[in-house]
Amino acid sequence: MEQLIADISQKTEIASKQQAEASEKKAFLDVQSVKIAKEKAEADEQLKAAEPAVEAAQAALNEVNQKDLVEVKAMQHPPAAVVDVCTIAFYFFVLNLNDQKDDSWGNVKNKMLADTQILAKLKGYDISKCKNEMSKKAKVGLKALRKSIGEEGDALYTAIKGKSKAAAGLYKWAAATDTYYDIYKEVEPKKIKVAKMTEQKEKADAELKATVEALAELEEQLSVLNSDMKIKKDELDKLLAAQAANEKKLNAAKKLIDGLGSERVRWSHDMEEFKVDKIKLVGDCLTASSFLSYSGPFNYVLRTKMIFDHWKKDLVEKELPNKEDFSLSNFLSSDVQIA
Repeated sequence: MEQLIADISQKTEIASKQQAEASEKKAFLDVQSVKIAKEKAEADEQLKAAEPAVEAAQAALNEVNQKDLVEVKAMQHPPAAVVDVCTIAFYFFVLNLNDQKDDSWGNVKNKMLADTQILAKLKGYDISKCKNEMSKKAKVGLKALRKSIGEEGDALYTAIKGKSKAAAGLYKWAAATDTYYDIYKEVEPKKIKVAKMTEQKEKADAELKATVEALAELEEQLSVLNSDMKIKKDELDKLLAAQAANEKKLNAAKKLIDGLGSERVRWSHDMEEFKVDKIKLVGDCLTASSFLSYSGPFNYVLRTKMIFDHWKKDLVEKELPNKEDFSLSNFLSSDVQIA
């Protein structure tokens, strides 16, 4: 029973600790879930803000065909605006920074305009491969382009389109990519943070699940142990009750035996008296029968004188055995009758 109680106490302590750990992990996960949702919502909102520009760039590229690009490539002395736009697009398109060191018109044509997959690559451009240095070069080029033409926004696009349809599409794409990259730089750390937090949350979820499962198993064991303890406790209570009843009976028997012991002494004493009374019974019976036969008409004083002053003396003189402390009331009646 003591071992069972110790086992229950140990498992209860472990269960309490696991319950505390589970509560702590759940609280952490609740906070993490809110943070992840918030960070993800902010990132999604920022990315959504860039969608119109990206969609506009895609739409502009849809208006450009390979033939238009070939015509631009074939220009020996293209307008300065066309060169500037192609160079800006070149900074985003060519991913190797070493290849960008030479941004002459000839290298722009060879590295970008000569690529037969240029439109497909522009439409499927992976913004994550863009570097900060590439964006800086493009921003400088865009600022110079706006200044040289003296227009911005749609007016700038229209002015470039008047010089080259292909260049206008490349401008729209480069400007949108520049905007998109600025947003991406802000959003990407948040996305990385969200991914890391999500990974931590998944790990914590797995740990919480394992803790909850272990806790459930431990609680099941405790339930079995508590059930066993109840059974054993009931058995112990029955044994204790039986022990108490037996002790009560034993005490009663002991008292009875002790009482009988004192009675034995009294009985032994009475036996001795009975032996003496038996010897002296002749004189006592003679005295009692004489009292019953002759003292009826007399009062108490005369009866006492007759018995003790005459009859008892006569018995002694005749040497008939009789009790010295003879009592008529005790001889002729019992204690119950006297009471």
